Amino acid sequence: MTGHDLSDKPLVSVAMITFNQADLVQDALRSVISQTYRNIEIIIGDDASADDTLEVAKGILATCELPQIILSKSRNVGISKNLNDVLKHCRGKYIALLGGDDIWFPEKIEKSVSYLEKYPDASFLCHGAIVIDEQGADLNEALIPSKIPLLFDAISAFSGKYKFYGSTQVLRNYTDLPLLDEGIRFASDLIHTVELIEKKGNGLAIPDILAKYRKSSRGVTIGNSRQIQEDGLIGAVMLAIRHPHLGHIAVTRMAKIFYRNAIIRQKEGDLHQAIYMFYTSLLLRFKCKTIIRLVYVFVKHHYQLIK
Repeated sequence: MTGHDLSDKPLVSVAMITFNQADLVQDALRSVISQTYRNIEIIIGDDASADDTLEVAKGILATCELPQIILSKSRNVGISKNLNDVLKHCRGKYIALLGGDDIWFPEKIEKSVSYLEKYPDASFLCHGAIVIDEQGADLNEALIPSKIPLLFDAISAFSGKYKFYGSTQVLRNYTDLPLLDEGIRFASDLIHTVELIEKKGNGLAIPDILAKYRKSSRGVTIGNSRQIQEDGLIGAVMLAIRHPHLGHIAVTRMAKIFYRNAIIRQKEGDLHQAIYMFYTSLLLRFKCKTIIRLVYVFVKHHYQLIK
């Protein structure tokens, strides 16, 4: 897809979110500009970066002729709202998600479009990625969601059977595209994926490795571990309430989240909270109905307050 006639090629919107990634966003954007697929537009949402992320991004985009929109926040609003604002500006038939510190291989969009055209019932696809560190060194890890192209349902996605991240997803755009839950400020991606499957159709896992996923010490999952666990708990409960057939998986996820929280509290020296959360995790694992109801009530109340 290197020709100049793009009339028969569906438009792909690149939905990119950034935050304090001035030293990394250049490589991310250059990987977009170097795509073999040319009918693309770029929409960037910067979440009030305190460094030169915006200036670097504007400098790179000035070197290309791709249609582009830059949305800059005056205050930090979190990943969910930032990405939602970007998604609302996407005009393409497909939307390729990209973090400001990740990198695509040149054939990423070309291959993704080819797969989605072949699987019209898939609401999105996820592909494989190589894992790199903050300096870009290969960590000898690979995220491969499936050895063959395979459609999967909400239960498989929610249970964690298929491993994928934002920068490895390409969504089919809809006039009523489900958006991320802004009541869950950071870790709402899995919940969004499950909601997308429930409302629009199965996901498609493909074996192709088409990106580099960066493990960074500045990543939201590193710097906000408590917030991530809280978001995960809220998401599990709200999904179970909205989609009761996912309830058994939600309880399993809740147990894991309380266990991880117990480990965090233990490392922080808060042994009282660590013991409480570990005990709650055990009760959830044994499907204690009283504890499940209490967690549901507490989380639902908390969710309503932050909404």
